[in-house]
Parts: sequence; C-alpha cells; structure tokens
Amino acid sequence: MTDVRTLRTLRAVISNGDFPRYWTFHTRRERERLYLLPDQHNHESLA
Repeated sequence: MTDVRTLRTLRAVISNGDFPRYWTFHTRRERERLYLLPDQHNHESLA
C-alpha cells in the first residue's frame, strides 16, 4: 500500500471508531503470518 493510501485508511478507521477492532484484527493477522505452525506452511503452499 502506498503511504497516502495507508494514511487515508487509518484516518477512516479512526474516525469511524473502529480502531480497537482494526488493531486486534491487524495484530492477529500479523502474528499468524509470522508464526505459522510448520504444518500450516505445507497447507498454504498446496492451496
């Protein structure tokens, strides 16, 4: 995402009052992306 687009999205999320839910979603997805179990890597590559 470009910096401008990222800032626009973040401003919209904050102004809508959705930041706490967004941040929970964001951190969960980041954790899943970084710390997949070894077995999960195999499933993703087959998809």
